[in-house]
Amino acid sequence: MNFGAAWPSPKTISEQSQTEGEHAGSLSENAADRFLLRAPVPTSVQRERFAVLGDAGTADAAQARIADQMFQWGRRLPFNQVLVLGDNVYPSGDPRLFEACIARPYQPLWRQGVRFYPVLGNHDVKAGFGDRQLAYWGVPAYYNFKVGPPGQDVEVFALDTTVMVPGYLGGDVSPQNRKQAEAQTAWLRQALAQSNASMKVVMGHYPLFSLGAAAKAKRLFWQQVLAQRLAPILEQYGVDVYLAGHEHQYEAPKKLNGVWYVVSGAGGKLDSPLKGLPEQAGLMKKNHFILFENTAAGLQYQVISDQGQVFDFGLIPRKGQPLSAQP
Repeated sequence: MNFGAAWPSPKTISEQSQTEGEHAGSLSENAADRFLLRAPVPTSVQRERFAVLGDAGTADAAQARIADQMFQWGRRLPFNQVLVLGDNVYPSGDPRLFEACIARPYQPLWRQGVRFYPVLGNHDVKAGFGDRQLAYWGVPAYYNFKVGPPGQDVEVFALDTTVMVPGYLGGDVSPQNRKQAEAQTAWLRQALAQSNASMKVVMGHYPLFSLGAAAKAKRLFWQQVLAQRLAPILEQYGVDVYLAGHEHQYEAPKKLNGVWYVVSGAGGKLDSPLKGLPEQAGLMKKNHFILFENTAAGLQYQVISDQGQVFDFGLIPRKGQPLSAQP
């Protein structure tokens, strides 16, 4: 894909995706040519890093500032991938906004060969355009891939959590979504069981545990539904990290039953200081992205604001490593 030229037509890509009929899978190098927005990894990258971004698709100045900081930081600390945690196109996933919310803000990163790995959020599926967006990105609804060298590899499992909770406007999970959720959790169990990666990361739009939901009854209920479905699987198969967005703030990593939970939902959207819980230890209301580095000790992270300031950092250790371990 040449991102110096015109961006692709959502209609054309959607038709291609329907022809391929992919809903889940592993993104292998052999399949790279079939996936949009995937260019060769820059050979200049010596250390394995990836960025994480959630709730970014506002097509406004906040999204532009974060995109620019990602580019600037990437020049100093190159990264290969961006994990995109959903709500990529506000307010309702309109395909006419794909260029403004997806292609245009990150064009400098596309040109550098950075790969983007997204999942859908509730705003992406609100008007029924989820499949169109997946086709635009060039990924299935859920999938897995590896980063890092053998022995220090991290396997990422991307989920569509929008089919696992009650509808956007309330009510029970629809029969169609329930069927998709059951198929997806069966796939997740199998994929995790087969993984030999040194660390396992699961990403989805909705959090399983979040401080931000404590002041919002509907969101707290959604979390409880999702946690009942997914938390036992994460714990059983030794998942190290669960990454989520949805709450428009940053929540520092918290460990529960062996799994570290991270909330990063302010890549463009941001809750006002008066909405939800106030800022406190482990909860910051700042537009941001997270830069992870895969080290022998674990995943080092820096949380970077739209002004380029690091306002949190730390290490998620590999199992068996103490929290004080240094790479």
